[in-house]
Amino acid sequence: DGGEQLSIPLHNFNVEIDQFPFADRSFRVILCGELLEHLQRDPLHMLWECNRVLEDDGQLILTTPNIAGCRSIEGILTGCSPYLFSQYNLESSFDQHHREYAPQEVREALEAAGFEVLKLETEDVWRRSNPAILELLSSCGVSTELRGDNIFVIARKAGPPVDRYPRTLYID
Repeated sequence: DGGEQLSIPLHNFNVEIDQFPFADRSFRVILCGELLEHLQRDPLHMLWECNRVLEDDGQLILTTPNIAGCRSIEGILTGCSPYLFSQYNLESSFDQHHREYAPQEVREALEAAGFEVLKLETEDVWRRSNPAILELLSSCGVSTELRGDNIFVIARKAGPPVDRYPRTLYID
């Protein structure tokens, strides 16, 4: 207790519909941890706003569950949901996962929002991948790359957004 104090202002807004309450190019880094999967209607709005408020060459660090992970594949093969957290919450719909993403979908969304993906990897965070599932994938000629249960991305603002509604994520 050295008498040091830290004050962090809180800004309450909806990242799917509101303009972020920050000026253009306000930040060097944005950390978006375990949020994307909770969005119900328009994840690209959030990514476009992240682009707007990041400085040129600013970075976005994003994490989200991996629907293409080994754990999800094992869930499907055993007759369960592939989602990491699919149960309904009777108190609040904001606590459940509305959509989980595959690594390529995250890359495409970021590129549509004007980002260059510097690093995209997956890692088992919740449960270790079942080696038998990885062996099954390999024996079928399916890649075992990017099969961890969580996606981790570092992306750089490369320019303005280029595609508001990428067809891989939106329907007409």
